[in-house]
Parts: sequence; structure tokens; C-alpha cells
Amino acid sequence: MPQLRTPASPSCYQGPITPNPPRDRAGPPLPARRPPPWRDNHCAPSPPPLTGPPRRKREAEPEPGSGMALEALRPRAVRWALLAAFAAGVLVGWQAGRARRRFLRWRQRWLQRRLAAAQEQLEAA
Repeated sequence: MPQLRTPASPSCYQGPITPNPPRDRAGPPLPARRPPPWRDNHCAPSPPPLTGPPRRKREAEPEPGSGMALEALRPRAVRWALLAAFAAGVLVGWQAGRARRRFLRWRQRWLQRRLAAAQEQLEAA
């Protein structure tokens, strides 16, 4: 019985583990074949795992009362931001009110049509 080969490690492919079966017809042995391209460097050591970008260091937070936080807020920029937020809220609220009034008018017409249809059925019965 021929000697069976065992792989050096489970992840390193070294060809078939079982021997080739005997050939029925006579002829020269087949030449050795190169491994497929995806197995060329299969036994090389694996690269280190991906870890992602390095963590950022937190900047030192200002001490209370140092005034650093207020220097970033300019009064004019704050006023413009408040004005823009207020104007956006007014516009959104106005459009929401219009949509609600439109829905309520549609629902009133729809209910009145249903009531008229029900009254007609009662009168016909």
C-alpha cells in the first residue's frame, strides 16, 4: 500500500492527500502541473488583521470660567442662526397648517357624500 501524504497544516494545500489510482492504459506518467493562480502564494504567512484607523486623541476641554467656549460663539453668527431657525419653523408650521386644513375639508366632503348615500339607501328601502 502506498504511503499517504498529510498536509503540513490544514490551511496549506499540498496536492491530493490520497494517491492517484493506477492507470489502466500504458503510457508515460503525466507531467507535474502548476497550482492554479489563486493557490500560488497559499502557504505564505497571512497578513496581520485589519484594525481600522488610529483613534483620535481628545482635545483638552476648557476649564470652567476660562471663557474659551464663548469665544467660538460670535453674537452676529448666533443671531443669524436663531433668525434662520425661527424662519424655518414659521414656514414649516404654516405649510403644516395648510395641509391640515385641506385634509379636514376633504374629510368633511367625503363624510357628507357617505351620509347622503346612506340616506338614499334608507329612503329606497
